[in-house]
Amino acid sequence: MFPAQSRTAAAPLLVAVYDTISWPPKSAHKFGTVCSHRIHYLQFASDLKLPDPLLEKAPPCMCQLVAAMYAVHVGSGSNLFSPQIRLNTVKHYVNDMASLVGMATAYRDTRKDNPTYPKVGRILTSVHNELKRYETVPN
Repeated sequence: MFPAQSRTAAAPLLVAVYDTISWPPKSAHKFGTVCSHRIHYLQFASDLKLPDPLLEKAPPCMCQLVAAMYAVHVGSGSNLFSPQIRLNTVKHYVNDMASLVGMATAYRDTRKDNPTYPKVGRILTSVHNELKRYETVPN
């Protein structure tokens, strides 16, 4: 069905999706959701033609920019089920993307400016604030 080159290129990514969950899932549904969000991110990275979708060699600012672009992508209606989703759901998508990338980058949290900071970085925070503002606009 897929050419051999495609299967060879996709194999490490699929292993990363399924084998790098660092916590026992609470349910099969939660496991499926995390895997679906991760595959959705890999499709996004493929659409962007990122040379390194797991951002292993990318500097922290580039990782945060990719996370912000992914949040905008998901929040603008390019998600798995619904054309419009709430900010908390966007955060779940980005958290699952960050956990996938974090496993490949020695547990570096791509959402933060500095790994020691407890809060999400300024770029991603501004995207979250804009999505929250959009949610509060009356119909």
